[in-house]
Amino acid sequence: MRKICLLALLALNALAPQLQAQDDDAELGNPPPPEPEIPESSIIDDSDDPVEPAQPEPLPPIPAPARPPVVTQEVPEPPPPPAEPAPAEESSFSLVEGRRRPGATFGFGAFRPESIGKYNHYEYLYGKEKVAPYFYGGYYLFSYFVDIGLVGRVGYYHAEGHPLADRPAELPVSRDLETERKDNNQKLGLTLIPTQLSAEIAISPFKKRWVVFRGWMGMEYLYVQETVEPDLPSTAKTSSASTYTNSGWNEGLVTGVMASFSLTGLDSRSDKSLRSLGIDRYYLSLFAENITTTSDKFGNFDRKNYGIAFSFEGLR
Repeated sequence: MRKICLLALLALNALAPQLQAQDDDAELGNPPPPEPEIPESSIIDDSDDPVEPAQPEPLPPIPAPARPPVVTQEVPEPPPPPAEPAPAEESSFSLVEGRRRPGATFGFGAFRPESIGKYNHYEYLYGKEKVAPYFYGGYYLFSYFVDIGLVGRVGYYHAEGHPLADRPAELPVSRDLETERKDNNQKLGLTLIPTQLSAEIAISPFKKRWVVFRGWMGMEYLYVQETVEPDLPSTAKTSSASTYTNSGWNEGLVTGVMASFSLTGLDSRSDKSLRSLGIDRYYLSLFAENITTTSDKFGNFDRKNYGIAFSFEGLR
């Protein structure tokens, strides 16, 4: 008991200064100091339940450093290219609109005459007609709905046969020669060089001139040469054995037609090579002519010519 009393006195002695200080603060009007807060985590729970560890509070997110604003300069968009005009629907059948007009034209080929003369003189003396070369060239002076120009033509024809054994009673001979006798020991030669100058009209129903139709009319100047090589004995003098020649010019009227079928586009290399020479289109052409003799100083040479040619055009 004595020990308990001693402990109580020691406690009072220890608390005396604090009590005196509180009384002084009360007299002076100072509020008492706040009692220290004891955190709940330091409180010991005497219960039997297991104690869960305190969860740490999540740290606030660290803000990212502010980036300076990016200044973007707007680049003006380029203006759109002008719209190309829609291509017009191209029709292969067009006579005038958008058509390229031809300029120069020329060609070469072969022809075969038929029915030479009014009677059967040629066939009886020279035999069947032969094939001969043919050339032409010209220029179209006017070109719109149709093409109109001047074209020149020239050919070369040669044949050989046998003359009559006896001189006919009447000259010129206006009949067939079946009743006349030929001298097969002598040689007879005939050379014809027709030269023509004509006005030509050409038309194509197609814009790209896939087919071209041509027609012409003009004058023909026909050079005629006939030669006879007499059959003389070998003892004859050279001057006596010379060849007899009869030559000159006939005049006539010529009309003709031609159908030309385009070969352009079949071979690109050929097309390019020809264009480098100024040739835009080339054709395979079929033609026919009718010639009427108007001046028969050297015999009548009415005839019909049929031929085939390669034709060329330079367009403008």
